[in-house]
Amino acid sequence: KREQEEEEAEAPSRHKDQREREERLRLSAAESSRVEEPEWRIWLTRQFSTDAEGLPSPFVRFLACLPYIFPLADGGDLAQPLINAFPACGSFFWVLSPLTALLDVSDLAKEAAFALLLILAFKQDLPRIIRFNLSQAVYLDVTCYAPAILLEVFAPTPWAEYDAGISGPEVLFWSYMLVLVTVAYCFWSNARGFEPDRVPIVSTITD
Repeated sequence: KREQEEEEAEAPSRHKDQREREERLRLSAAESSRVEEPEWRIWLTRQFSTDAEGLPSPFVRFLACLPYIFPLADGGDLAQPLINAFPACGSFFWVLSPLTALLDVSDLAKEAAFALLLILAFKQDLPRIIRFNLSQAVYLDVTCYAPAILLEVFAPTPWAEYDAGISGPEVLFWSYMLVLVTVAYCFWSNARGFEPDRVPIVSTITD
């Protein structure tokens, strides 16, 4: 009877030891079957994380600025009066000139760039600040050429001069200057870690 009582007293301890062994075996099997993530994926995950204040990392802020290369390069041909007035600006547009030439080759190249930016803008696994800037860059490029579309629709002849003495190329030039100022603001806002959502009309459409 005493032996039976001792066995009953030791039974919970044996069950506990058995459960612990099974748990260790399960964890060991899971550890051995797990595929180690590549270093680049670990680095990328770390870069996409936010800091203690909830702001994006410098890497994400840099990526958020890249989409604006598209509207800058697409309207690069419109900057010639600015380069004539300020030759020092020519170096900046010279860097953009290969992409400007590529976009000018055909409408297909521009449409492909549009599609790529929009597809990336809808990828939910990207940080919101990157997706926001991808969309806004597309809309900003559209607004640059909106005056040209209006002129083609309403002007009696291509690039007709109005009574105010403003011609079509001048309208496009000043539209592009507005794009330059807007892009400068977007760079500044992204560098601080905030979405550049204060652009009138364009940011409202983007958001």
